[in-house]
Amino acid sequence: IEGRFGRTWTWTERTTVLRLLAAEGFGFYHYAPKGDVHLRRDWRSRPSAEEESHIATFAGECHDLGVRFGMAITPIGVTHPFDAQAQQDLGRRLAE
Repeated sequence: IEGRFGRTWTWTERTTVLRLLAAEGFGFYHYAPKGDVHLRRDWRSRPSAEEESHIATFAGECHDLGVRFGMAITPIGVTHPFDAQAQQDLGRRLAE
């Protein structure tokens, strides 16, 4: 689980970790860095096309190594109440 606070890894660093984990038999990579604002504070907004490309490439590398890939969205600020608008926004982000 990449869910740490602090400096966010570069995609090169992340791929290095992925390869090490895959070689040791790990089967799932959970992408959830606290520094990715599109997964936390600004979760309603879509990442740039470049960032989406990085995520898609990384997910493909996971697949190629036999590692399942997942992401965590933390919808900060909408848990109380989790109203219809928040549910709609979350559904849209999950589809993206």
